[in-house]
Amino acid sequence: MQRYLPGEDTKVTVETYRKGTHEEFTSATVACGQFIFAIPSSLGFRNNDRVFVKLDLRESEHANKYTTHSRPDDPASRLGVSIVWDNGERQMWLKASRRCLKHIKRINTLVDILEGFSYQQRRAFALPRRYYMENQKHYYT
Repeated sequence: MQRYLPGEDTKVTVETYRKGTHEEFTSATVACGQFIFAIPSSLGFRNNDRVFVKLDLRESEHANKYTTHSRPDDPASRLGVSIVWDNGERQMWLKASRRCLKHIKRINTLVDILEGFSYQQRRAFALPRRYYMENQKHYYT
């Protein structure tokens, strides 16, 4: 996951899918490991387009935080996620389309990973508002 932090150029493929039978409901996502980020359909990306994803982790609350409904004490509040395309000419900060607590817990876990904590360390800490997967089952604390 470190390769998505600033200073690294990591290109990812855009995946598109339809939400229903009409073209105007097409949605797009990019995946960084097991973490998937939605891209606004208004940007017009097509399947297999390539963009750069940048994860910007700060020491305090990020002005462009990805999880807009996270609490100030959530690690997720310190993470901004942007995409860059058109040879660096265009950039956009992404915002989570979901307001659910489970999504915030997943992003809290992503921040733990970006800060270098191993799976064993994260489980030993048993920190609140986190996500982990064990034996192909999803758990939220």
